[in-house]
Amino acid sequence: MTVLEGTVPEELPDAILAGDGWQAAPGRVLMRGAIGRFLIEEGVRVTLERPTIEQDAALAVQFLDAALAMILQQRGDVVLHGNAAITSQGAMVLCGESGSGKSTALTALLARGFAMLSDDITACRILHPGQVEVMPGMPHLHLDAHAAAQLGLDISGLPQYPWRRMKAMVPTSTQMATAPAPLRAIYVLRACDEDTVRTQQITGADKFTIVQQQLYGPLLPAQHQSLFPLLAKLAQQTEVYLLWRPAHRWAVEEILDVILTAKNA
Repeated sequence: MTVLEGTVPEELPDAILAGDGWQAAPGRVLMRGAIGRFLIEEGVRVTLERPTIEQDAALAVQFLDAALAMILQQRGDVVLHGNAAITSQGAMVLCGESGSGKSTALTALLARGFAMLSDDITACRILHPGQVEVMPGMPHLHLDAHAAAQLGLDISGLPQYPWRRMKAMVPTSTQMATAPAPLRAIYVLRACDEDTVRTQQITGADKFTIVQQQLYGPLLPAQHQSLFPLLAKLAQQTEVYLLWRPAHRWAVEEILDVILTAKNA
């Protein structure tokens, strides 16, 4: 992959899709981040425009976040908005909206001795015949001050980024997996008003729908079409669960106990 510094246009004239801070055209995605702009082309070339050298560290964080997800998408990977760790039965992916507890649960898994595969951006591909595998990602995870304190971690000396909901990027090099792992299950975390943690296993065509909802966007129609065989294989061989957790109290250990039952881990 080639990464260049240069002038990035403010608009894509042939954009098919657009959202808050991004535009997408065939083979290209323009991203306007909190700092700088990125133009990602065909999964092999990135042009970045930075405002000042002093903001390079923050620009790098943005590159390793959404820009990296777009690169992997353009290369044909299924990119999930989720975190992943390896258990004895394979890779567990924790998906959900921002604030659902994905990074907190991943940190707790690492504290129990499991190896980390990815944080926030989880890429899946078929490396062995018929087997969907989760690829190792970047050796860091994102935590806010409250979650870090609950888990006994001190992040006071690390920069916290507004566009990441004031989360800090915490290094995890010593706990990273170095090889892909077969995808075992996907848990979609959701906050609720109930007092207990509960799960619902998704079956049939609903699995495909739920998995599609966890894709890291944006995706053009042609990309959806090209990903269909891999998505179908993923839904066919992977257990998918909705996992509700109390919104009003700390329940991460209960979440882990559900995920790491004898059946699943």
